[in-house]
This record gives sequence, structure tokens and C-alpha cells, in this order.
Amino acid sequence: MALGALILLGSASAHNLNQRADYIGFDDETLARMKARQAAGQALIQVGDIVGLVMKATPSVGTPTGAGGYSTFFIPVGTQVVGAHYGRIDSAGKFIPIAMKGQSLLALGDGSVGAKAQNSLKGLELGPNIIGQKGFAVDSSTGLMRGTMAGVYSDTGIFYSTDPKTAWQSWTTMGGLDGNTGTADNVLQNNSGDNITPTTRWDAEQLIAFGIKSPLSPILDPDGRGNTPWGMGSGVAGPQSGYAWHFDYSYWTANPSDPARMRNASRNVGPWKRIKYPGSMIAKDTAGLRSTALRLPRNRPSGTWSGPSAIARIIVS
Repeated sequence: MALGALILLGSASAHNLNQRADYIGFDDETLARMKARQAAGQALIQVGDIVGLVMKATPSVGTPTGAGGYSTFFIPVGTQVVGAHYGRIDSAGKFIPIAMKGQSLLALGDGSVGAKAQNSLKGLELGPNIIGQKGFAVDSSTGLMRGTMAGVYSDTGIFYSTDPKTAWQSWTTMGGLDGNTGTADNVLQNNSGDNITPTTRWDAEQLIAFGIKSPLSPILDPDGRGNTPWGMGSGVAGPQSGYAWHFDYSYWTANPSDPARMRNASRNVGPWKRIKYPGSMIAKDTAGLRSTALRLPRNRPSGTWSGPSAIARIIVS
């Protein structure tokens, strides 16, 4: 079995960031080994090899400040991740691992869009998360969602998932919107008006909760602008994240008669787990803060993972 080592190249991030992959290729060590084998008439890649890959991504459309960009790498079947790093390429073309970059400025509170109400989530308390925080998803009186920009975007580092819903092309292989592979309902329109076919079912389900425009309205966020309940909405929701919880669209569609189905579809922890890496951060915010002030978030170093703004996601088949 070939072993894969993923290397991530540093890039900037911005709120609502559209991040594009510039390239992915073998690192210098792997290329040198391939060249030597080619000269000797041998197979370029052999069982037991550690193959280094460098993936470079840069921000595209987005705002000049904030966070939210991430890169996702799908591990080929039959390979195993033995290392993952964030870093830069030096003048000699050599990859230099570095700690995760620091977080950018962003609104500590609900930001310029402002919190919207979701009364069906009243009474839902989430937590405690890995740093001991817990809170109600929405305000018990007004129903306003208590998520913040500082919370939803500040879980940073390198994460992995083995959940079937995060597998390559799982949105289409699991039947798209209605779960039926025989129907043509895989294309969704997001809140920017882009028509997309999600790569994974998990990403599609979060889009359906927070940012879809068509063919249906977002389930949790009334206006589809992405404001979230406290503890939800992270692109890396999981047991070692501050915003650990995700929306389960499968539960939502399977239980139409459940009077508490929105709360029950929103109370489970997401699939993303951390890889130990220096500089990673866990989101820590003031739940329900109404503010547009731009500051550096008061994130917490992720314990033995030891601060933020780049995120990498690795999918293990």
C-alpha cells in the first residue's frame, strides 16, 4: 500500500471567501525518487512509498477582512495519511513547514448582516464543547440566533473525516436532494446565485441549513445569509471544535412529524476531527454578542494541538 503525506501551502483567508486551488503536485523529494527510478527503468511509485504532495490555494472572491476559506483534499483509496503540514515554498523550491497562520480581523459579534430569528430552536442548549463552553442556540425570548462571526470562523487547523457523507461525490451517489439517484436534483443555488453541484453530502446539508437560495429556502437561517445558531455553522464541526454541532438534513427529511425535529436535527456533533498541529485554534466567543466591531478573536490554543486562519480538511475513504 502506498502511503500519502499531504503538505499544505500557506494562503490568506477572508470572510465568505471563495478559495481556489492553484495547483497540486509532488514535493521535491518524491520527484527526485521518481527521476532516479525512471533512469533505472523501475516503477515510479511502489508499495510502501511515502508520497509527498503540495497543494497551493489562494483566495479569490471575498471580502478584504475576515476568515472562512479552506481547502479539502480527498485521499485516494488504498493510501494512508502519515503527515500533514501547513507551510511555504522557499527560494530554492523546498517546502518549509510552519505553524498555522494567525487569525485575521473579523467581527466579534453577529456582524453587519445581523442576527435573524429562528423560534423553532428555542430551548435548544448545546454543549459543553471541548473547552467547556455551552449555550443556547437562540435567544429564549426573541429567537434571535446567538452565533457570532468569531465563533463560526475561528476553529482552525488541519482536520480529517471518515464519515460517508464527506466522501468524494457523496452528494450525487447518495441521491442528491431527495435521496433518489434516479432523479435530477443535484444542482443547488447558493445565496450568491451560483448554481453548484456539491462534492459531498455533508457540505450540501450545511448549505441547505444556512445558505441555499433554490430550489428551496434555507431551513435554519431565514434569509440565507449564513448567520448561525450558537455552536453551529463551522466548516469543520466536530468533537475538537468550539462550534462543534452540525445540521442533519437526513434526520430532518426522515422525521416530518417530529414536533421538535429542527432541534433534534441540530443537536449532533459534526464529523471533523483534528490532526495535532502547532498554531491550531479552537473557537471561543461571546454567545449572542451584537457587534460589528472588527477585532482579533479571543481563540484558545487547541490544547495538545497547540493558533489560526487557515483550515485544511482531509477526507479519508
